[in-house]
Amino acid sequence: RLLQAVFFEAQVSQGRVIEDRLLDEAALGLERPEALKAIRERARARRRLDGNLRSSGLDETALLGRAMAECAAEVRSACDSLPGALRDALAELRSRVARDELPLLSLLQ
Repeated sequence: RLLQAVFFEAQVSQGRVIEDRLLDEAALGLERPEALKAIRERARARRRLDGNLRSSGLDETALLGRAMAECAAEVRSACDSLPGALRDALAELRSRVARDELPLLSLLQ
């Protein structure tokens, strides 16, 4: 379930690279979608206040990706309240990637 959510998040972000923060976003979206939604809304609002939407030339998806990268610590912190089984699955996924046991995934930090 977690891996499926990770690929979904990558597809939504139109990314070809799955960054470490996407694992947290996927896990948070599975169990606490309202928390992820709130973080995304704050990230969008900060970017709009900066005036980056018009001046950057980025589309909304790319803009959200950059904004969420800046919120990675907030998302990671929100993941601390996830159920133990999901936190364990997240740790196991990171561990397997680090040991190169999931060759399709390489985490970028």
